[in-house]
Amino acid sequence: MSYSSRPLSSKLFQLTALTLALALAGCGGGDGTDVVAPTPDIGVQPDGSGNTDNAIRAVNVSPITLTDSSGSPTRIITSTGATASVKITDAENKPISSALVTFNTDAPMSSVKFANTNGTVLTNANGIATMKLSAISATDTGSYVLTATANYNDTERQGASYFYSLQEANLIFDKVKVDENTLPYGGSTDITGLVKDSASLESQRGIEIGFEASCGSVSDTTTNILGFRTTYNAETCEGPQTVVATIKENNTSIRLPITVNQSTNLGALSIKCISGDTPQFPDSSADGSGSEECKNSVVLGAIGKSSRPSQRTLEFVVSKGDQAFAYENVKVEL
Repeated sequence: MSYSSRPLSSKLFQLTALTLALALAGCGGGDGTDVVAPTPDIGVQPDGSGNTDNAIRAVNVSPITLTDSSGSPTRIITSTGATASVKITDAENKPISSALVTFNTDAPMSSVKFANTNGTVLTNANGIATMKLSAISATDTGSYVLTATANYNDTERQGASYFYSLQEANLIFDKVKVDENTLPYGGSTDITGLVKDSASLESQRGIEIGFEASCGSVSDTTTNILGFRTTYNAETCEGPQTVVATIKENNTSIRLPITVNQSTNLGALSIKCISGDTPQFPDSSADGSGSEECKNSVVLGAIGKSSRPSQRTLEFVVSKGDQAFAYENVKVEL
């Protein structure tokens, strides 16, 4: 057995140095290399809008809702049109705004048209996307499929299919009336009414109504939620007249009789007497003869008919010689 010849103090120093070296290595020291602790996993972070990344990547498409022009659910599309809508939400069922939604149908392009050229629209602040469809062909009564596909944040999702049928709209007039069936010469009157679907008896909006008159003028119009209203102007017409209203969609027509009174003979408009209130122009007759009884008259108007009898203007000058007089009393008779 042998022993080291080194003293005990030297051995203690070596042990202490070894312990220090091990401690430095455990703390990352000794060789000068820094060790950075890994980032803790704290889950999915919000994007600033309250939705997590995973929630945004999840795009949900609600079932399609199809409503007619009166707002009632339907599976029928006619030439009057129907509106399809879907709601786009994330994984937390929060609405996604500005998502791109494309509506598609397997119906021929000659049978159905969308409100815009590609059937694509953005969702609003509530995540709702709407698109109007209308039938083009009056003879196509087939059944087809409607779908909606949403695209947001590089995620695409198609919703459930919606089955619908095309049908020719049978539009009819209802409660059409002329406010005044007998008009004075040159008068006018309003024409009002409704357009309804004969099957549902629901009032239809956005239907174009054309008008023709045997004499006079009347403008075409379009129905709104209250129906339609337009104005017939008799102008220079006289006697019985007829206004024909036509639903342009299916050429359904209705005839409206109107009677216009004959124009009146205006007769002779004349100055019967002028009574002066000033010393320069004393009481006299219109012809300046000085008769105190003022029996003479001066004809101002022409005898005949006027296209606008309610607007007739007469202009004359009260004068003596070359001097005009203001504030004189003038009596005009027909």
